[in-house]
Amino acid sequence: MTSTAKSVFYYSFYMRGMGLGLLFIPSLLLGIFGFDATNDIWIHVLGLFAFCAGMLYFYCGRTNQTGFFRISIIERIVFFLGMVGIVLFL
Repeated sequence: MTSTAKSVFYYSFYMRGMGLGLLFIPSLLLGIFGFDATNDIWIHVLGLFAFCAGMLYFYCGRTNQTGFFRISIIERIVFFLGMVGIVLFL
């Protein structure tokens, strides 16, 4: 396994753990990070999404999917620019 594959593989455990936490015990996790507890459905949806993304990261890291590694760089740049846009304009 390449160092990039290992990084993606190990990151998948964080993604799946956080996803399960947000799906089943969101108030506890939100409290740890200093946010107010909520029962809003969207936090559960975000948890499910994070868990599913973690499954994808797990598979791609384990099987050394270099195409995934490349697109994830673009994904992170787009996400960063999107967050900057949200902060500046919303």
